[in-house]
Amino acid sequence: MATAHFDKAVSFKVKGHEIDPAIDKERDNVKKEIEATGLVNKIVEVQMVEPTLGQNQMGSNFFTDGKAYIVFLKTK
Repeated sequence: MATAHFDKAVSFKVKGHEIDPAIDKERDNVKKEIEATGLVNKIVEVQMVEPTLGQNQMGSNFFTDGKAYIVFLKTK
């Protein structure tokens, strides 16, 4: 199980950080990096939630298509 987001800015003056609102980009980057290892047997895309526009707990806006990947690794 994993989640990812890209921090656009981090501030020590203001508590928190600002994320890239296009959170699916980072999910897709993680998928590409895992595939590049050569250890993936199969990847299945699933619709976890409806496409969503929202805010996280720190007030940063985000949007997602609501999809997730299930990654099956190769066995020895």
